[in-house]
Amino acid sequence: MRMYSCCIVANMSATRGQQQTLTDFFSAKKSTRPRVKQASQALEILKKLDTDLEGIRAAKKVCRSSVSLKESPPAFQRYASLLEPKADVSAESQVPKRAEKESEELSSKETPAPPLKKTSSSNGKSTLSRLEAKRATLRAAREKLRHFEKDQTALKEFQATKPVREAGPTAVPAYEKYDYLTAPAGVLPLPVHYQRLLDGFRACDTVVAMYHNRKELCRFDKLSLAVRSMTRHEFSLSHLGKILHIKPEAYLVSLEQHRFLDTTQRMHHILSFINPPLGQNPKFVLERKNDFKDRLLLRVAKYHQEFLDKEMPGSDVPVEAIKRWHPKFVLDSIPDIPEKELPKLQEASQVANAQEVLGKIRGKFSTRIEKALETLAEKQAERKTIAPSSHTLLTPKTVTISGVSQSLLERIRKKEALKMAEKMVMGGQDEKERRILQALPGLMRAIRQVFLTSKKATLLYTDLTSKIRDSGPFDNLDALMSRVGEIAPEWYKPIIVRNVKYVKIDKDRDVNSLCERVERMVKNHNNSTSSIKAG
Repeated sequence: MRMYSCCIVANMSATRGQQQTLTDFFSAKKSTRPRVKQASQALEILKKLDTDLEGIRAAKKVCRSSVSLKESPPAFQRYASLLEPKADVSAESQVPKRAEKESEELSSKETPAPPLKKTSSSNGKSTLSRLEAKRATLRAAREKLRHFEKDQTALKEFQATKPVREAGPTAVPAYEKYDYLTAPAGVLPLPVHYQRLLDGFRACDTVVAMYHNRKELCRFDKLSLAVRSMTRHEFSLSHLGKILHIKPEAYLVSLEQHRFLDTTQRMHHILSFINPPLGQNPKFVLERKNDFKDRLLLRVAKYHQEFLDKEMPGSDVPVEAIKRWHPKFVLDSIPDIPEKELPKLQEASQVANAQEVLGKIRGKFSTRIEKALETLAEKQAERKTIAPSSHTLLTPKTVTISGVSQSLLERIRKKEALKMAEKMVMGGQDEKERRILQALPGLMRAIRQVFLTSKKATLLYTDLTSKIRDSGPFDNLDALMSRVGEIAPEWYKPIIVRNVKYVKIDKDRDVNSLCERVERMVKNHNNSTSSIKAG
């Protein structure tokens, strides 16, 4: 019993001791709460100071790199220290060394703060004292950095000055302005528009000589396309007029009436040489080009002499001695070349006299049509005499020409009316046949030209047709080729070898006689159709 009571007393004393320790613990905890709060605030301040310190270190690195990356001064400034006393050099060199030493001391002093313990008050006080000391050192470092930056302002504000040059005139590109520098010695440059005209004349001469060697007519529309592809510039009648103004004997330009398969226009400008060379002489084109260039140079030299008379009056410089134009002489200021008048295309054909009218209609219609028109004119004349005078006022006014009888004009008008009527009532098959026959002469000449240029006895049918299509627009070429074989089998000979079609022609036979045969067939076809309509 006594043992049991002793155990109870011991347990009660133990519980009282535990309660006392718990109360002491909670009271101590309450008393340390404000100190823990102060320690946490001190930690936040320390973190802010660490970030500020990192920013200062980055700024120091930027300053050092900017100083090291500055452009080096000229040689007379870099080596000027060799001529000065050594004391001054050491004094000047000590300034950046001091700054570097101070920055190193600051970096050595800037040690990270030890971790704080939240449970003890002595540790909180020590951290606060450390933070205050750290803050003081940071303020001192900022002040020293400010002084260091003030010493380096001269290097930061230094800028190299460059000489300012006045921009020259940019009217003419450099490759055209200084083209004469790469030319042979003694060659005077031409203005841009004169040089383009010279290039156009050279290309035009080449094309006209090619047509002359082929014995073909040189049409201006074909010539302009060829010159444009060679020079990459436009070539119109105005350019041709300028060429003829400089050199009137360059070409013979005439307005002639011809029929071509690639155009419906009747009148064309035809170009030819006035004094053509004998055979294919390449020196002919070169001599003409040099002559044309000399004439252009003489024209420029005339304006240059006028400029010299204004700028340097009294100076007598011969043209042959000039190797370079005057530096102030602007080539592009030379006026353009005037144009020579060329024959113009008439918009509508007008009847001038009876001879011209008879020349146009002679041989184009059959005698049966002429007789029918005469009888029709006589009948209409009888009707006019029988009709009352009131109806004469309603008849249209007829145009009278001096020297031409009224009956002839009436016959001409009736022929034109009959021709229009034939076109309106002509069947589709007859029109197709007439078009095929009209296209055959040009096709025969094209076939012969292809064989002459290829210098072969036989050609593949596909190669022949492709080259003919390039030479001109022929519709339904296969039908035309087969019709040539029907009309002229002795000249055009198709051959099939191993299912491959070849073509062979008789080069000794005259193509002009074959073309005349086809033209007679066209005329007979027209006469037959007109007789059918009259019947």
